[in-house]
Amino acid sequence: MREKSIVANITVSSDDHAAQPDDPEASLRAELLGQIVAAQFDLEAVVAELSRTGGNPGDAQNQLQFLSSLQRTVGTANPVALAQMRSEIAATVSAAQAVAAQGRTAASPDDKTADLAETTANTRRTIGDISEKLFERKVLDPYLTFASPEDEAEFRRREAERQEYVRRELAKGTPEGALNASNAAVAQLEDARDHGADRSPDFDTLLSSATVARDQQRAAITNAGVSTSTNNQEATNTPQPTSSANSSTELDDVAATLLAAGVSLPTMNSAPLNAHGLSDVASLGPATTSRTV
Repeated sequence: MREKSIVANITVSSDDHAAQPDDPEASLRAELLGQIVAAQFDLEAVVAELSRTGGNPGDAQNQLQFLSSLQRTVGTANPVALAQMRSEIAATVSAAQAVAAQGRTAASPDDKTADLAETTANTRRTIGDISEKLFERKVLDPYLTFASPEDEAEFRRREAERQEYVRRELAKGTPEGALNASNAAVAQLEDARDHGADRSPDFDTLLSSATVARDQQRAAITNAGVSTSTNNQEATNTPQPTSSANSSTELDDVAATLLAAGVSLPTMNSAPLNAHGLSDVASLGPATTSRTV
């Protein structure tokens, strides 16, 4: 069996001229479109990653729309306009690359931020479960005792306030909200303990879970370097001991100093600080400053 060779004949145009090189206009158009398409691919990947991680892809999407518009313009521009668009396209592509870089950074948080997000999710889940048991199922109620109907009424008032507070803070979905909610849950459990709830077989587990969640949440926030406005939240929501005679003396000294400075203080008799740190500060009149002319 004999092999046959295949011979390719090189042809030229009918006027016997050699084939012309690529059209310079077409080459420039392809070059510019290639730069735009590469930037679009980069931005599309960033948009997808930001959407997956819960980031905000708005800037990248806006840049994509601008690139699409520029791409259509390049596709129809005449040779003169095409040559003049070089610098504009280079600047636009550079800006798109910067947006893409920022997006990749936002979509890839550091380990501390990731740990905070995970801890916050765990805290919200734990406190949500404890809140359901405390405020809805009322698992500790059979063990509660009260000195008087008034004592119980005050307890129920604090309980309702904390229930609403926990609900509102958890709904925020933020690290700060999770910390605030855990503080309030611990405060409610300690309040219930003061009324006999520690006799319940569920009490130790509930208090331990709430305390651990609170401490882990605070540590994660501190470790991530997140600034919050919760500095006084724990003191506000945690039961406080009844003021002693010594603290009253100290308050008298402070009041005397303020009066000497010309500050008029509101009357405190109508709103005493109770044993659970929930004094009604809204009922106090504002302090006023007086000057002697």
